[in-house]
Amino acid sequence: MDKSPLSIHVSPYNFRKQSGIAFFVNGLTRSLGNVGARYEVLTTSGGAEAEPPSTRVFPESRVFRKIGVSAGLKRALNGYTGGETIFHNHGLWRMHNIYPASASKRTSIPLVISPHGSFGAYPMSFSRWSKKLFLIAVQNQALAAAHCLHATSDMEYRDIREQGMTKQPVCVIPAGVDIPEPRSAASRDQRTLLYLSRLHPKKRPDMLLRAWKTVAERNPDWRLRMVGPIDSPYADSLLKMARDLGLRRIEFAGALYEREKAAALLDADLFVLPTSHENFGIVVAEALAAGLPVITTKGTPWSGLIQHRAGWWIENNLDALVSALERCLSMPPVELRDYGMRGRDWMTAEFSWRAAAEQMLGVYGWLLGWNAKPGCVRTD
Repeated sequence: MDKSPLSIHVSPYNFRKQSGIAFFVNGLTRSLGNVGARYEVLTTSGGAEAEPPSTRVFPESRVFRKIGVSAGLKRALNGYTGGETIFHNHGLWRMHNIYPASASKRTSIPLVISPHGSFGAYPMSFSRWSKKLFLIAVQNQALAAAHCLHATSDMEYRDIREQGMTKQPVCVIPAGVDIPEPRSAASRDQRTLLYLSRLHPKKRPDMLLRAWKTVAERNPDWRLRMVGPIDSPYADSLLKMARDLGLRRIEFAGALYEREKAAALLDADLFVLPTSHENFGIVVAEALAAGLPVITTKGTPWSGLIQHRAGWWIENNLDALVSALERCLSMPPVELRDYGMRGRDWMTAEFSWRAAAEQMLGVYGWLLGWNAKPGCVRTD
């Protein structure tokens, strides 16, 4: 592309946590910068070392903080001019996500909206009535103002269409992933089954604890490491559940970020995420990139695990999880490592951040009238 658009990314999330939306915005903008594109990030959660360069932070209203009201953010968006600018909103359900649509209408700047899994059946079931009210009051109008929606997988594309957004184009661009140095092939006396995600009912860590109860005694050379914030009543209930079940060789490590998180992936032997629903599941891609074989459910879009022989894509129930664990935990280390290396090769070939950035630039250029419609844009 001869010209470089200025993309304005609106994200309400704290970049210290480096998960979900924050992970995507950081990875995409960093890669846009690496290919010479201009960008800015506007957020109300700043001050973290992990936030992208060119980040502007705006305070939220103390009275309406729960829904993300920020007069400063709204004014800043209305101050941009068209011609070479794109608004890219990340997420739904807060006023942060409404302001870009209002500014787009006022300034004629094209708008891209990334729902980041908000339309899946499982996330839509939480706070259902408040979401319906927000949809009617402001969110539907904001979605209607989008010139293009963004899905990270075919599963999310279907969720968007099933939610009623059938007329707007949707670009399908997966999140990227960093590829670390290969894992050590050294054998160890204690092998590690790793869960790394939020300790949240959606992720089904409770089902994993029950499965571990079944398989642990027959696999004494394995331990289960649970990595995720222990900062909620649900997390407390999991600790109690582990005690009540008498689970052995289990560690609740708390939240790990950045280098510690990367080290946890590289130190493990097998990754498991028994989640009910993920529009993408970036942690699956991170585990594969680290050379870990993966067990996850058909609530995720990771059917490629089967095709690439990099893991197991199972039904979302206890029997299927126990069966998969029994098979994997009894495998020789070299066989598991072969699964992991195939996954790493897959991520290297198809899930680089540079590829994601270049595809997104093609979408921005198309919306500005600079180039033809990219192949990632679907109108069916």
